Amino acid sequence: MILMSSFFMMPLYLGSLVSSPSAETHNPKLIHQCIELSNCSSQLVAAKVDIDPTTGLPIADGAEWHRSKDELWSVPVLVKDILGNYVAVLDRKRQEGVGGLEVPSLLNSIGMVSNWSRGTIRVAATGLNQTCFYFICNKRLPLIQVEDLEIKVGDRVFHPKQGDGNQTCTDISCPLQPFRATSPQLNEFGSFQVSDSLASALRSAKPGQVWIKLRLLSGGFPTVQTVNDKTIQAWQTIYKDADPSILSSMNPPDFKIVPIHNWPESTEKETIGTTKYSRPVANTSKQVAEQSTPLQDNQTNLPIVRGTTWRSGNNIPWSVPVLVRDDFEGEYKAVFDKSSGLITNWSQQFMEVFLYDKQQGYIFNVQAFDLQLGSQTFKLEGSQNRFVISQDLSKALREAPAIKPVLTFTIQRSKKKPKSIQRTLDLETVQAWKTLYKAEGLATSSTK
Repeated sequence: MILMSSFFMMPLYLGSLVSSPSAETHNPKLIHQCIELSNCSSQLVAAKVDIDPTTGLPIADGAEWHRSKDELWSVPVLVKDILGNYVAVLDRKRQEGVGGLEVPSLLNSIGMVSNWSRGTIRVAATGLNQTCFYFICNKRLPLIQVEDLEIKVGDRVFHPKQGDGNQTCTDISCPLQPFRATSPQLNEFGSFQVSDSLASALRSAKPGQVWIKLRLLSGGFPTVQTVNDKTIQAWQTIYKDADPSILSSMNPPDFKIVPIHNWPESTEKETIGTTKYSRPVANTSKQVAEQSTPLQDNQTNLPIVRGTTWRSGNNIPWSVPVLVRDDFEGEYKAVFDKSSGLITNWSQQFMEVFLYDKQQGYIFNVQAFDLQLGSQTFKLEGSQNRFVISQDLSKALREAPAIKPVLTFTIQRSKKKPKSIQRTLDLETVQAWKTLYKAEGLATSSTK
């Protein structure tokens, strides 16, 4: 469960949860050596950033890198960690803003901080809470642990393994001491291994052609972030030892090919990897959906839904077959249903959910469902709010009686007893299942 909201409370508290990093002692001698090495800019000198005399790189604190000075972001830095020093580039994406408890506002209240070294990517999402007393507000930027990570570089989608990777020493692209693990102070950060093929892709990445899909541990839902152009340029230094030919020689490859969809401008002002909403937050999801007309696929004549934005509930044709174009998974057919804060995405291979409480600003992670179809009850177990559709369940959905299906599940809030909840699905959704799960369509569909 994750809480991201604006709220009012007394008494007034103006202290920030995010404290400024402790400044390292300014050493004029190191700055002078940095100038002689010609490896640092005048901005770094003016900002009193310490420079490592061996590499000529600015120094970031291993325990506080996510709170570094502005001058240390999107440039190669030497991270001094208690478990070993290493060279990395730091990247951050700030939140769109906070305000209101509508789903678009909640989803836009997610940012990202990431640490890219030769062997390991360390990443966390950043929430944005705001406490206000009349017109005086205090913002909090809590870190949110990342459970899963996907990286799209051009049309290649990588799914890095969890854990710290091996470092390869080539000039400055290696630690000055053996790197063993992430510092214990940074347990909230997810660590993911950089394979040789991913390193090669990052080395040759083009600005504007990299997207990061984070799945948050506490909320179980994904958010898609972009990477700063200067960070992408700095990867050429971090990953300069990577072999470019490995991407074409791997058999089988450790990535999948998913085309880049060139989304046209729409009234929602959406761009790949980010979601921006031009309509006022006060509009409900249903109102927005009624005001918008989705794009249509020329071959299937089905409405098109974006895979990275369907959780907002905007511009979704409910309870009818649609074509989902996902920037990380490709294309698939689906049926969407909405019932009192529960959005379900029914495809031929999986059912995915997004559960939220608009009044309290909570987004929930659901691990199991009981699905009642007439006299039959199916138990669905999964992870990250995704559940596999078996052949038996597919047949049952196709043959479901004209009775509203019932989903039963349990939610858990901190310091509260688990609560059992039931939601019913629309009869129109049941009718659409007959088309989605017809036998010939399943026989020719690709496995996701």
